[in-house]
Amino acid sequence: MDIELSPSVVGAWGLWKQNINIDAILEDSRVLTWAASWEGDDDVLYSEGLNDHAGMIRGVHKLLEEADYVVGYNTDRFDLKILNQEFLEAGLPPPSPYKSIDLLKIVKKNFRFTSNKLDYITGKLGLGNKIKHRGYQLWLDCMAGKRSAFKEMSTYNIQDVIILERLFYKLTPWIHNINRATATGKYVCTHCGGTHLQRRGPRVTLAGSYTRLQCQDCGGWSSETKLDVRSDITKRLQPS
Repeated sequence: MDIELSPSVVGAWGLWKQNINIDAILEDSRVLTWAASWEGDDDVLYSEGLNDHAGMIRGVHKLLEEADYVVGYNTDRFDLKILNQEFLEAGLPPPSPYKSIDLLKIVKKNFRFTSNKLDYITGKLGLGNKIKHRGYQLWLDCMAGKRSAFKEMSTYNIQDVIILERLFYKLTPWIHNINRATATGKYVCTHCGGTHLQRRGPRVTLAGSYTRLQCQDCGGWSSETKLDVRSDITKRLQPS
């Protein structure tokens, strides 16, 4: 999921080291558009607030209501907090609980790229790039209600979701706050839901030893949930 936000409009006496008083806020920033895609669905959902801002916000609220996981880039600090503010101002309750997967956090935690910008990361990994646009004027034209500007913004917003989804699949084995396992009675990869698992020795914890599993589809690691009481390592950890 990805949103596009309008800038705040303020009155100022200069450009350098300005401390803008709240009385000088002429227009608050707000969501211009959002785009999202359900996993496994080729279609990208898109909505804009050109003619019905309230309806656009209700639409993304309904989307989050149905989601188990929400994937984005810098969503924890930006998109989700902004949407929560919009929900509050619209008199909507918090959406039903979901798990946030912020890919920026995954990138920062596990890698050291020269830049952590989404466009750089996806380009570096061969996943595509963001759409080039005409800059700040595009946002100003959307704020002015120009239909052509919203059409351009929709292309930009949708492309962000497309490369985000590709990055999500690329990073899947590095993501640990997700569980694709289902109650089927069989072990599946907690990262991608794959069934091609290979036992790769013990994983030792304070509770004992568990058999490690590596997915042969995505490369992610997990472990069996049953304690391996037969393990020599487990026996050595147990108090005498």
